[in-house]
Amino acid sequence: MDVCVIGSGAREHALGAKIRESPLVDKLYFAPGNAGTSTIGINIQTPRVDTPEGLVALKGILRDRYRLGQYDLIVPGSEASLAAGIANIFWPELRVFGPFANGARLEADKLFAKHLMDRAGIRTPEFDSFCKGEHEKAITFLRNNWPEFSVIKAAGLANGKGVFVYEKSKLEDAAEKIRDLLVYNRLGRAGSTILLERRLYGPETSLILFTDGRGVAYCPPAYDYKRLDEGDTGPNTGGMGAYSAGILPKTHLKAAIEGIVSQTISQLGSQNPRYCGLLYLGLLKDSPSQFSLIEYNVRLGDPEAQALLVRMDSDIIPVMEACVNSKLSGHPGISWSGNPTVCVVLVTGGYPNNAIFGDVEISGLEGLESGKGVRIYHGSTFREGGKLYAHQGRILSVVGSGETLAEARAHAYDAVRGIEFEGKRFRRDIARDARDI
Repeated sequence: MDVCVIGSGAREHALGAKIRESPLVDKLYFAPGNAGTSTIGINIQTPRVDTPEGLVALKGILRDRYRLGQYDLIVPGSEASLAAGIANIFWPELRVFGPFANGARLEADKLFAKHLMDRAGIRTPEFDSFCKGEHEKAITFLRNNWPEFSVIKAAGLANGKGVFVYEKSKLEDAAEKIRDLLVYNRLGRAGSTILLERRLYGPETSLILFTDGRGVAYCPPAYDYKRLDEGDTGPNTGGMGAYSAGILPKTHLKAAIEGIVSQTISQLGSQNPRYCGLLYLGLLKDSPSQFSLIEYNVRLGDPEAQALLVRMDSDIIPVMEACVNSKLSGHPGISWSGNPTVCVVLVTGGYPNNAIFGDVEISGLEGLESGKGVRIYHGSTFREGGKLYAHQGRILSVVGSGETLAEARAHAYDAVRGIEFEGKRFRRDIARDARDI
């Protein structure tokens, strides 16, 4: 079969690299891809993949120019194309590994997701919601419930930058953020409805699973780092790093996690068409034996994908096919390496709020992947005149693996130190204080 991965980031490069390993795959395409994906497949210049109009045009390109058909597979990497309805638009001529637009609302509409959690009886932080024109009402609520309700979330898609967490002394900053979103439209439609949420404290875990809407196949737990700077300080980002260790949760916590999963799948089971693809649970352990569900995503996290896919020993195509064909119950399961992984993300200066635009040359990558223990996935990169350039934002994901977490971390940071580009920035504490689920 032929496969087309939709997207242009390091997550999509990691997905493509795993798909490329499959003997079931003939041609591998990326729409639009980046400098890294061009080394393992064919990049396709595409219209926008986050609007229905762009997706209609892309469907025509894939079907007419590249001859993809109903036996081939489309694999969206990011949430944007799923929320825009890629599965609806491509069906039935092209099969999509991912939910239809109604399922993608789990991530595209946080208020919708909260109501689903409430219906399912899933533990989640208390919240209230406010829309455009209700900024004074929202600020009054904030003042009356401060500092317990010190988390502000944009209800729509904001590229990982729609969550704002404030310390006790920052009440006025939080009030100004409400004005930014509801009055000054800083995030556009994504921030036209906001949630004010009770802040919970505890370690967070990303748990991702494959599902056909009935059965599930778990990935190992992963832990990501959203804040820009060491010690979890600075603004929220799309993700500055991640690590993955262990295979399954401890026995006394497994029941709590499986309860959340089964309640979610039960709610999704009533959807038509049935949910299929990946489901990401953002979990916070707020008591010794309980988790609260912070959020859903409908795709692999970035950079969790980079850390997880290096650990997958199985061929990824059969489990994707089982999900798309509603036959996951007959799949033998996924085999995972016991070796932990650490992913460190390199970004350009000014990221995330004032990321510097300007193409700078990248050097030092030669030979880094020749030995065991290092994989490098490209984000915002391109090639010109035989040279590799960084564009803007998240540039490279460097993944180290090893028999221990310390060894994996050493491999990752040794490689990071060898890579150079102007304005290079990264966190130095990824997996330094690693924990177990």
